[in-house]
Amino acid sequence: MTTPSKISYREILLTHGKIATVSAHRYDDLKRFNWFALKRKGRWYAMAYFKLPNGGYEMVMMHRYIMGAKKGDPRKVDHRDHTQTLNNQDSNLRFATQTEQTRNRGKYKTNTTGFTGVYWSASGKYRAGLRVDKKMMWFGAFDEKEEAARVRDKAAIKYHGDFAVTNFPRSDYEQAA
Repeated sequence: MTTPSKISYREILLTHGKIATVSAHRYDDLKRFNWFALKRKGRWYAMAYFKLPNGGYEMVMMHRYIMGAKKGDPRKVDHRDHTQTLNNQDSNLRFATQTEQTRNRGKYKTNTTGFTGVYWSASGKYRAGLRVDKKMMWFGAFDEKEEAARVRDKAAIKYHGDFAVTNFPRSDYEQAA
């Protein structure tokens, strides 16, 4: 006889048909509040109003509540997968500086190559680039944009570590190391 696997996450229904995913051990605490979905800067977040001692209300983001970041706390709470802002499981949340969060960005809307950090050059080549400490670094010019993307990914991992956004799965680079 097999025992059922322990469920590691739970879902909290929000407004607008959205669902927040949270670590199972946090569910009972979080379900006490009336969470709703709010879109900010093109991304959905789980929010709730908390009553203040003075009788007023404060809007609180679920991921900040989970991490214990109070109002005025200068630390940012970052989603590791950086696009799934309703994935509020413990394993997807971490504290980050503003610089670290900036490293965690993906492609810009104006991207024309389809790869983060790959640019078409007037020389007829694809250039691999990465911003490091507010300076743009270039890692070569390539005939194929995929090659430029892989070189840029390796540089991102080297300079940005856990906050690096890669064009291809990180496992591609970890196996090669």
